[in-house]
Amino acid sequence: MRPRMIVAAVAPGLFAAALLLAQERRVGGIGITVFQDPGFQGPNATFRDDVPDLSDYRLNDRVSSFRIGRGEFWEVCEHKDFGGRCAVFSSHEPDLGRVSWNDQISSLRRVRREGRDPEERVRDRYPSGRGRSELILYEDENYRGRSRRLDGPDAFLSDFANRASSLRSTGGAWEVCDEPNFGGRCASVTGTVPDLRAYSLHDRIESARPIRGRSWEREPGPEPPADDVPTLVLYERPNFRGRSVELHGTEGELDEFNDRAQSARVVAGNWQICEHAEFRGRCVTLTESVPDLDDYSLSDAVTSARPVSYRPRR
Repeated sequence: MRPRMIVAAVAPGLFAAALLLAQERRVGGIGITVFQDPGFQGPNATFRDDVPDLSDYRLNDRVSSFRIGRGEFWEVCEHKDFGGRCAVFSSHEPDLGRVSWNDQISSLRRVRREGRDPEERVRDRYPSGRGRSELILYEDENYRGRSRRLDGPDAFLSDFANRASSLRSTGGAWEVCDEPNFGGRCASVTGTVPDLRAYSLHDRIESARPIRGRSWEREPGPEPPADDVPTLVLYERPNFRGRSVELHGTEGELDEFNDRAQSARVVAGNWQICEHAEFRGRCVTLTESVPDLDDYSLSDAVTSARPVSYRPRR
């Protein structure tokens, strides 16, 4: 079924003012409104359902700005059928050029974040701070200058907002965002980032929170093989429980374990997991174990997996 959409194009003539007013009433409602020009200008379309190919609406690689309904999360991808590079946004973006997405979007879809907020799941999974990682934000590149240390979610960095130029994380991954309350453009970071320009977040971080910890690494489970062969273990239930399958190489389709994994233990190497066969659709690179794949909207959705060399996108 084709996605429901509303198209509004500004045309010269006697009806221009009426069309503009109608366009304003639609923008910012439920769904995502994409515009051909920066600043929410030019021909536009509002979608409330997944769009696997913007070519159907003559908007493939032509989107320069968009507005997103309050409280909604949308994933945009550079290839049709949600392939290639993807990113999740939760608020308006007046100029996609500033985040390296201008005229790059070919497909888009709503990300359903059902149930509790990820921050609540982190608190429940690691009570009393057990397994929490730390994030250190630095005012200058290469970990220099004034710093701010975080050991839990911070919805607004107050005096350190829009100041971080580099960061270090220990013990797990963090989500850093350019708006308060974990909104706007967000990125998942692990390890060290000497210059946040690599994520288009230099002097732009306003909130941050941990998205997973490392306490599970002390729990019983597979140990890294002596020869460091890439190893990924997928589990049928969260927190590394239930039936499992161990992978050591490329699996273009998981056969009987297709769409069954709810947690993943990275024993050795870095792994890419994808929702469709042959590494199509939404894909995520794992550098650490994940006790609940719902954090990535991939619970019961993994179909293919392969070891990869990990480099942060630039």
